[in-house]
Formats: sequence, C-alpha cells, structure tokens
Amino acid sequence: MGSATLAPAQSANPREWTDEELTLDTQIRKLKEATADLRERAELAKSVGDLDSEMTLRRMWLQHAEALRRLEKDAPGIATASGDVVSKRLFHQALLQYSAGVAAAVSNLPDRILSLLPQIGEDIAAKIHAEITDVMRSAKEIRLDDAIA
Repeated sequence: MGSATLAPAQSANPREWTDEELTLDTQIRKLKEATADLRERAELAKSVGDLDSEMTLRRMWLQHAEALRRLEKDAPGIATASGDVVSKRLFHQALLQYSAGVAAAVSNLPDRILSLLPQIGEDIAAKIHAEITDVMRSAKEIRLDDAIA
C-alpha cells in the first residue's frame, strides 16, 4: 500500500475569518493552547510507555514553545506597527484636544439654550447655569494619569 497524502480542501467559497480570529491576542492564545496540548499529549505518551510518540510530541512542543516565545516577544512591535497601539503621549494629546472641544460646547450650552428659549425665567436660567458649572467642575477633577496607567 502507498502512503496517502492529504491535499488541502479546495472550496468554491474560501473561509471568511472574523476579526476576532485574526487578532494578535487570539493567535497568541491559540498557540498557547496548542503548546499546552502538545505537552499534555507528550506526558500521556510517556505514561503509557510510547517512547517514539513521546519524543515526537516533545519535539513539537519545544518548537511551539519557541514560536510562542518569539511571538510574545514581537507582539508589542506588531501591535504598534498595525496601529492597534498608540503612544501614551499621542493618546493624551488627542484626548485633551477632544476634551477641549467638548468643554467649549458644554460651557456655551446655557447661552445657546437661553437664546433659543428666551421665555425661560431667571430661576430656571440660574439652575441651567449651576448645572453646567457643576458638570464642568466634575470634568476638571478627572485625571488622565489615574485613568491610564
């Protein structure tokens, strides 16, 4: 009898990979699982005395462990290069610019409301101003260094 070879299945519709399946974290997790599985299978082969299978599985386990070590070492650079990770400085800068725009809009909100609804009484206008002042005070208490560590 000749040896059979497995040819890759040719499909009219190639498999669609989800974004989740393609993430670096998912790939690292799958490699960790495969590495752990190989080690477990090597131990099982050892326990039943199958030395050939044990040695083959241990060799595969070591190859997977080395590939995992390299991938984990390279992961930060890969994530940065793909745009999944940005520098803390750039993030702070973008967040501060966005916050400044929101703060300006919120600060102008009482005057906009009162210009659109001139019939609002002084007591309600004062409450609107007080609420906006309170929101702005709370917003100023938010510290980026505490939120991003």
